[in-house]
Amino acid sequence: MNTEELIIFYRKLADDIENRKLSIEQLLTVGEMQRAFFCKDKMETGIVLEDKEIETYLFTGWYIYNMIDKN
Repeated sequence: MNTEELIIFYRKLADDIENRKLSIEQLLTVGEMQRAFFCKDKMETGIVLEDKEIETYLFTGWYIYNMIDKN
């Protein structure tokens, strides 16, 4: 996938999220992608996640999951 295709993909994904066009499963996948991206980025740069940061990622994921589950 080239840069232009990525731009189109993520713009459409953002629009679909904003317009509530994704299924619960798709939203969970997007959340996993986001967490994986940020965690991998930190690990590759040698930054160690502090306990508080890990808690934040976990609680954010839990909150998003519960909000999606209620809709």
